[in-house]
Amino acid sequence: MKKVDYLIIGQGIAGLSFAYQLMNAGKSFLVVDTPQLKSSSSVAAGIMNPITGRRYVKSWMFDDLLKEAEQFYSSLETLLDCRVFHRIPIVRSLFNHQEEQDWWIRRQDQDYIPYMHPPMNNDAFPKGFKKVFAFAKVAKGGRVDIHGLVEAFKVYLNERGLIISDLLDYKSLDLRDDHCVWKEQSFGKVICCEGAHVMNNPFFRHLPFNPSKGEVLIIKAPELEGNSVFKNRIFIVPVDPPFYWVGSQYKRSYTDDNPEAESKHFLTERLEEVMDSPYEIIEHKAAIRPTVKDRKPFLGVHPDHSCLYLFNGLGTKGASLAPYFSKHLYAFISEGQPLMAEADIKRFY
Repeated sequence: MKKVDYLIIGQGIAGLSFAYQLMNAGKSFLVVDTPQLKSSSSVAAGIMNPITGRRYVKSWMFDDLLKEAEQFYSSLETLLDCRVFHRIPIVRSLFNHQEEQDWWIRRQDQDYIPYMHPPMNNDAFPKGFKKVFAFAKVAKGGRVDIHGLVEAFKVYLNERGLIISDLLDYKSLDLRDDHCVWKEQSFGKVICCEGAHVMNNPFFRHLPFNPSKGEVLIIKAPELEGNSVFKNRIFIVPVDPPFYWVGSQYKRSYTDDNPEAESKHFLTERLEEVMDSPYEIIEHKAAIRPTVKDRKPFLGVHPDHSCLYLFNGLGTKGASLAPYFSKHLYAFISEGQPLMAEADIKRFY
């Protein structure tokens, strides 16, 4: 019976990141991925946003996440010979005097100054958008071409016989004390990285996942300035100007992962509110995101099966979370380093 160190279930941004950690560590692995199942990585914009929300709060652990992400994506770009990480500022609209003042106040914090430029007036406002009261730029933001990265890495794995396209039946996993047998192969560890499809996983679906349906548009807008991400109630992200990603519309209640006319109408209305230039809708996409109740990742070992692990719950911040926490999970498994309490699945046991 052939022995392999790891079996990875799922090849979205989570599975990809953990597989790359194993490659760097010289471990053997096999990825099983089901192409018929839509991954949220296929529609994600991959925004890395250090300042979020109406209160302009610095994203959790962003300094550490950014440092790890820059090294991680740079290394992958060299391996795959393609560009996936784009350093790009984020332009945020400030709609009134109070929002402008709140921005100035937040910027008094020394930890925030590197990320928040002073507010600016409309003289320098990006072309193609309707004017607002004022605006400000968020520094050290970025965008990861998650879809392009996942596809390029899949080709890399396929060329080396490291990935199988198959619908995994969880009943076929023969879980033993210190290993798992599947398809007449022995795996020392199994890492579940299925994203929202974890709801089909009988070993981990009891955890408080709170999946949401996200819908986005791809538009063509030749007159927009394509040198920044624009945040004005929705995100407008340059993918390959004149093509832009527009989103997202979130739903907690849904029946499937297909695009809905209601969501398209919502996104179109938001576009009409913020844009002052012509555009054409090229595509309408939807997918289910593996969001979690407390918006923190899910990492850890199954309480009854010591060879079975979970790497999930990256939600809308997978581009920034995946590099750091894939490394963190591998250190937990290989070196016995403790998991961060905020990310350990034990917090819900």
